Amino acid sequence: MDMGMEMDMDWGGESGSGNAATSMQNHGQSIEQWNRFLEQCISSRLDPDTFESYVPLLNSKYPLPPAAIADVFLRPQPSNHESLDPRIPRYINVLTQRRLIDTPSILKALYTYSTSHTQAQKAGHPPLEDAQARTISLRWGSSYSSEEVIFYRLTKAVGLGTGIKNASDALEVCKIIANWMLLFTSASAAFAQDVMGQLQNAQSKDEMESSRAAFVMLLLSVCENRTVLNALGRPFAKEARKALSESLAVFVPLMLQNAPQIAGRLELFRTETLASFDPIDKKKDPVNAEMDDILDSTVGLDNFVVPELPITNTRAGLYIYLNAALVGRPLIDDNAFFSYLHNRYQFCITEALSQVDTNAFPTLSGMFDESNNNNSFTDTVRQDFCFACCLHGLIPESSIEGLLGEITYQTLPSAGKYIREALVEECMADPERIQGLIGELDNMDGNVGAVCQALTEVIARLCNNKETMTLKLLCSQLARKPLSLDVVLLFEKPITILHPLCELLDNWKYEEDQGEYQPVYEEFGSVMLLLLAFVYRYNLSPLDLGIRSPDSFVAKLLHAGQLGRSLDELTDQEKGHLDGWIHGLFDTGAGGLGDELMSSCPPQDFYLLVATLFQNIVLAFGTGYLSEESLKTGLEYLVDTFLLPSLVLAISYMANQLWSDISQEKKAVIRVLQLILLTKQGSNEAQSMLTAVVNIVAKPLEHALRLSQRQNPKSQDIEPLLKAIKDNTRFSRRTAGAGHNELEAWTSTANGGLVASVRHTIQGFVQWSLHPGINIMPTAYTHRQILAALRILGAKRLLYVILDEVKQQTEAGSGSVVYDVATALVCAPDVTNMPPPPEMLAPALHHHAHNHVHHMPPPPPPVIPPHTRISLREALKFEAEDFKVIQQRSDAATAEHAVRLYRRVEAQLLPAPPQPTAAEAEAMLQDALGGMNDAFPPDASSAAAAQGGDDINHQHHHLDLGAGTEMNLGGAGGGPGTGGGPGSSAAGGGLDLGDDDIFGGLGGVGGGADLLNGWDDILQ
Repeated sequence: MDMGMEMDMDWGGESGSGNAATSMQNHGQSIEQWNRFLEQCISSRLDPDTFESYVPLLNSKYPLPPAAIADVFLRPQPSNHESLDPRIPRYINVLTQRRLIDTPSILKALYTYSTSHTQAQKAGHPPLEDAQARTISLRWGSSYSSEEVIFYRLTKAVGLGTGIKNASDALEVCKIIANWMLLFTSASAAFAQDVMGQLQNAQSKDEMESSRAAFVMLLLSVCENRTVLNALGRPFAKEARKALSESLAVFVPLMLQNAPQIAGRLELFRTETLASFDPIDKKKDPVNAEMDDILDSTVGLDNFVVPELPITNTRAGLYIYLNAALVGRPLIDDNAFFSYLHNRYQFCITEALSQVDTNAFPTLSGMFDESNNNNSFTDTVRQDFCFACCLHGLIPESSIEGLLGEITYQTLPSAGKYIREALVEECMADPERIQGLIGELDNMDGNVGAVCQALTEVIARLCNNKETMTLKLLCSQLARKPLSLDVVLLFEKPITILHPLCELLDNWKYEEDQGEYQPVYEEFGSVMLLLLAFVYRYNLSPLDLGIRSPDSFVAKLLHAGQLGRSLDELTDQEKGHLDGWIHGLFDTGAGGLGDELMSSCPPQDFYLLVATLFQNIVLAFGTGYLSEESLKTGLEYLVDTFLLPSLVLAISYMANQLWSDISQEKKAVIRVLQLILLTKQGSNEAQSMLTAVVNIVAKPLEHALRLSQRQNPKSQDIEPLLKAIKDNTRFSRRTAGAGHNELEAWTSTANGGLVASVRHTIQGFVQWSLHPGINIMPTAYTHRQILAALRILGAKRLLYVILDEVKQQTEAGSGSVVYDVATALVCAPDVTNMPPPPEMLAPALHHHAHNHVHHMPPPPPPVIPPHTRISLREALKFEAEDFKVIQQRSDAATAEHAVRLYRRVEAQLLPAPPQPTAAEAEAMLQDALGGMNDAFPPDASSAAAAQGGDDINHQHHHLDLGAGTEMNLGGAGGGPGTGGGPGSSAAGGGLDLGDDDIFGGLGGVGGGADLLNGWDDILQ
């Protein structure tokens, strides 16, 4: 080609070793030749392969160091200084492979001519530049796209080990990377302040952010590179370490809002990895060093002296703990809860009730004040609490009016204190009594605990006796009351309630003389509906249900019941069942669903095929093979009570399909959902059961429908479906997971995103607790925020946020309060990170209904507990045990705070002492009542004990304040999706546990209500 001929002519005149030596010394001439070469390559659009063949020749005649070659290829050209030619990154790749340039030289040249310098200077935010960068007058008009491409290629090279080959390269890269961080910080600040649009347009900002995102990937790759880490650990790397540390301190806050996880990794690299490379004081002589080693080996964490700091038991501490215990599946474990209360304080009922804010919990006379807009739940809660205490023998009935400060017309339950065993016998003798007990779950009379325990025992007995007719009534009624499930879990664990149901469903078989099969499907479905209601509402795993065997039907259903399968994945038997159900539902000539089909297909097999069945229904309807009339006919069967529970799996499958990009399939799904949700079909019982089904699936279905609505905003088919399930969404989930609007609010907090949001929460709790005598609104809070921070930031990063806030508040004089807040955050239970039930870790006790040894199946395999995420408590323990390392980092204050907080947490979580005997409890009660004996005669106390029962040391000793009605005690704020959600000013404080919540809003009621006002003085 012509170019090649010209090059041959240009280079051919210079030969011989003398001329070559002269060329090497003439740096300017070499640069000129490389510039000419590049200009001809670009003008002729030279292919990279041909370029690669010319480069060695040019370099042999006109050698240049890597920095000079990179500068030639990456600097703006006189004829083009707008953006880098698309061929340049490909040429750069060739030069890198030929080892003519390296990572430091590329980064240096890119940095020198980056558009970010221009943007920062326009807004008055020029970064600190080196001498060469300050002399540059010509920079690229838009280099961001090329920077993005090159950054990603360098990231790959560093990851493969070819980008950084030695310690010299590593330290040079670190210094240049530090400059890049400052440059991006300056450019970002310039764009943030460009309110008048002086820096071109939004496209420039987007391009800069894309380039910065690619740079962050390179930064992570460099920080985790073994060669870099080894180089940074050497004594001569002090300058590079300092540059990196200072730049990261400025750059990391920039990343917190958009990439909190990455920001956390970079911050840990700065505070731990880099800090660990700093040399230890070497002034100690060998004798002193040896003595210090001996002392270090003997002085452990327990002997580390930390100055005492008086710590107040604040109202915020209990507030946080209760929120964490109730934000998801209720975690009111008797022993843990009693230990927590015992280690904090023993409160006096008399003083506590006198301090309750009557705006939130009105007196009897206040209830009749028409000007007072009271909450129906709180109107009688003080009286309910007092009478519940009286029922359990804690206070005499005659003292109640004195405690409340006025006359009350409420009385003890007419049936007295319930005894679980008696209730169980009543239910087994009279099934109608079961329905009555389920209705009593809404009460707050002190008997709900016994009711919950009795119902749990009845479920176990009915399962063991296979009394499926009675069990069907119990399960279907409970499944329709999702808030009652919360109450039941206050007193019983999921494994106790649900394991018998799982065993029954796994081993369900037809009787040999089975006559009708539809009633069997109906009974099976009712049990399945209750199980799914628990599992989906609380996100329970098979381990939570006590399932050990992987062959369990329930385990298979929970794992893949909502996933459709192709025909290739089905067995011949499953293909036959699927064909039978399709013809039975939609082939009018086949005679509909009959006993022949259901007798050949047990309920377990049907439920495992539901998602695949609907996969075929949607496909057939979407492609026109199934008419709408036939579809309606088939769905009429599926909304009947004997098949209705299967719609939980069917709707879950269809919700998943709405996330796909196949428009034809999505239209079919929408139409099927319309026929199920908008067409009122079937009996009242069927409609009631359908409501229970929709309660279970409403939340994921809502998310899928809203996504579909955003993708097709002109569609008029989705809004009616959203309205149809609107009332069900608040009953759908109680998993402690944060909603999208909550995460968006927290991560968009100014000056730090999620980290800043957590800091603000801690500061709010401190301010709320500093003045216990002032009746102010509690800080807006939901423990979902801390759980989200744990998942996103990690336990260690979150712990350092808490410790840093403890340090700052202590220096400000609020140490006694902030320590209690921090202790509560660390001690708070995490429902999303619970170990399996203890029953699952014990050796399996194998049972068999017939006790025939020769029929005993093999025992289930041992359970291997899953790994749980590191908790705040564990992270704090590790930090406290490393107090010596922290001290060596010249951070003695952090070491002191970590150890003090660790000791406070461990003291708070100490197991409570054994419960006293009945006689000891009576003596303690008399001491607690103290001066009340003068106001109330002793015989009144005895009479109340006789009436209410004195079995204080009962086997199940629960403080029974459960209620089945919705406790919406919050302020104007709502849960996810409302204007007053967490993080908004409209929330007005309160214990925000979500919309679907009988425990929601335990705070923030009425004007300036403070439910725990005055407790700081009482609970010392």
